[in-house]
Amino acid sequence: MELILQRLNDTGECTTGKLTVDDLEFVTLEDTNRDINHDGDFDDPGEQKFYGFTRIPCGRYKITLRTEGRMHNNYKNKFLFHKGMLWIRDVNSFSYVYIHIGNNSDDSSGCILVATYMSTDCFIAESTRAYVKLYKYLLPAFESGQEVWIKVIDEVK
Repeated sequence: MELILQRLNDTGECTTGKLTVDDLEFVTLEDTNRDINHDGDFDDPGEQKFYGFTRIPCGRYKITLRTEGRMHNNYKNKFLFHKGMLWIRDVNSFSYVYIHIGNNSDDSSGCILVATYMSTDCFIAESTRAYVKLYKYLLPAFESGQEVWIKVIDEVK
């Protein structure tokens, strides 16, 4: 199974996009793309992932369920169906990138937030509803041992 995230707009504060899997469609919100040099300053070219500041580079990543950590425990307590966080694997320069609930780029910390619709610039709405729908759609694939992937495509310049 493959999810497609098409980034649509980077405002300098956030990145908005559209996530599709089969016939399902969601809006997304991520951190912005920032150029960061090796000293951690935001000035040298080159997209790298830094916690709380940047979105993940475009590419194709495997998604698995992560059954450890604070977020997993929080979601397990919140949702009876929860089996693990939607973990985007092998992102260069970062360990735990998830697809999860949130409303603005402050909630992202570099992860991908899903929602039903874009409320205003850099604010998405009905994120929990969208997350539950996406999660329940993907869960049978995980439970049957099917691989789940996400392809992230940058916005058209």
